[in-house]
Amino acid sequence: MDHRPLLLLNRVLLRQNPHNVNEWLKRIKLYGEQYDEVIVMYTCAVQTIDPKICTGKLHELWISFAQFYDSNGKLREARYIYDKGTKVNYRHVDDLACVWCAWCETELKHENCEEAIVVRAGLAFPEHVSISEQTSLGISKCHGL
Repeated sequence: MDHRPLLLLNRVLLRQNPHNVNEWLKRIKLYGEQYDEVIVMYTCAVQTIDPKICTGKLHELWISFAQFYDSNGKLREARYIYDKGTKVNYRHVDDLACVWCAWCETELKHENCEEAIVVRAGLAFPEHVSISEQTSLGISKCHGL
């Protein structure tokens, strides 16, 4: 099937709003099995999207990117993407928690229990922060933890 008209439409939509996560995910899906093109699109998406003004769920893009590498047998690259995804300044703490949880689940899927424990440490509350400070930071509202 010729995806050219869909790619052109998607290009127009991304020109109108380059921070639209859902349109980037649609564009990536249009490339299907073209491994190199998919990686280029993921890379372009994560470099283009501003987390503070994006529409859609940015964490889903990072998780999808990492899972793409994982599904192609490149766990080391998937870990790198998860690590980069944990450094994004998301608007909501839950989004960051989703990235950490997906990373941990990926490690468990590969039976890397030790690595999963290390990743899980990223989900722990800081020891030097009191409960009242956690509440003021919004950490207690994190439903993903």
